[in-house]
Amino acid sequence: MKTIRNKHRYLNFFWLFLLLVFPLSSGADEFHFNNFPVGERPSGLAGAYTALSNDATGLFYNPAGIVRGVNQVTASIYAYTKSTTEYKNVFGNTNWTKDTGEFVPGFFGFTHTLSKGTLGFSVAVVDSGRSDQNQDVFNIITNGQKRWDYGRINYNYENKVYNFGPSFAMPISEGFSLGTTLYLHYKNQKEVQNQFFSSGGGSTYELLWENMRIEETEWGIRPILGLLWKPKDQKFSAGLSVSRTFVFSRDYSAQYLGAYQSVTPSSTQSGALGVLEKSSDFREYPFIATLGIAYSFSPRWLLSWDLSYYTKTARQDRNELPSTFSTRSFFNTAIGGEFRHSEKWIFRAGFFTNLANNSTDDLTVNQRGESVDMVGVNLSASFKQKNISFTLGTSYSTGTGKARLGEFGFGENRFTSNPVDVQNSLWIIFFSASF
Repeated sequence: MKTIRNKHRYLNFFWLFLLLVFPLSSGADEFHFNNFPVGERPSGLAGAYTALSNDATGLFYNPAGIVRGVNQVTASIYAYTKSTTEYKNVFGNTNWTKDTGEFVPGFFGFTHTLSKGTLGFSVAVVDSGRSDQNQDVFNIITNGQKRWDYGRINYNYENKVYNFGPSFAMPISEGFSLGTTLYLHYKNQKEVQNQFFSSGGGSTYELLWENMRIEETEWGIRPILGLLWKPKDQKFSAGLSVSRTFVFSRDYSAQYLGAYQSVTPSSTQSGALGVLEKSSDFREYPFIATLGIAYSFSPRWLLSWDLSYYTKTARQDRNELPSTFSTRSFFNTAIGGEFRHSEKWIFRAGFFTNLANNSTDDLTVNQRGESVDMVGVNLSASFKQKNISFTLGTSYSTGTGKARLGEFGFGENRFTSNPVDVQNSLWIIFFSASF
């Protein structure tokens, strides 16, 4: 870290430094691993697809399953995503609400049957979030006392995580198939924030202006190994997939500029501060093992269940301002049902968990973090005409938990282990087609 310029008076107000400089992500974010359903059929089943995976979306969930399908092209679009995060009592007794909303792509994949196996290629949007908002805050109270009359926060956030690459699967015995996908992992995140605070007026006033810009670009690979068992002429199937993201390139930078001025009839005091931090430490991602079981009660009714386990990871950097964080070991689950009303109409519904990948108790005093366990439901309807199908559906998830603002918190939340209460919600409308 480099300090460009600093005056002693400015340090008296350094508690406001980067108030929301690392704003906690909402909905789609780095503090969860199960943000978006991927693909046409699994989206309706809430992601419970490891034991099925017999179409192009199996390239993402369990590539072993694609040997049971036919040549197919499928595409899905998350027509709209809307997430809301409310942080309780951030400005004294005032909440801060952050909204994100955008139209995003979803999944594209195709499979092609060869003489000894099935080949495929897919592109998946694993995570996505965007926010561009302004907020005015009045009578800001910290440590039980009024600190600023007025505050203005301009915040812009964008996060994209893509996986894309080839897959191959083949039968290894009657009922068993084996498959693998080798994804190239790409992540790009940008955050820009301007904030202005003022108190007083006339010949006596205080002003504080701050600007922060964070950029992160990450490249890696994500291999997926899948196994599927489907006994001949049986209604039961089981699948297992194991994956992990390995980062081989990462550029992270955080830039801060701030200026302060205090004016009274007898004196004028001012100060400025500039901070630049860069890091190339690789984030550690967990191993993810998913077991799936599916059972077809009849040609019209089907039930599928997935259980995913995420291994514990460690923080990889030792910077004064952390650029990575540790994650805990935990389980996520999903269960989905499918009803074939007719040859043309198919309805699906599912329930899933999207638990936080960290605990605020494991973070250092100056480290930000969010721990919100979310649960959600998915619904979809598909229209099928011969080999062409169209699906329209929705997903809604919500949860409450805790957030740590860390060193860049506000008032009582800075340099303490006291978390703030948080409520998250994420709503998605998706459209898919396959042929």
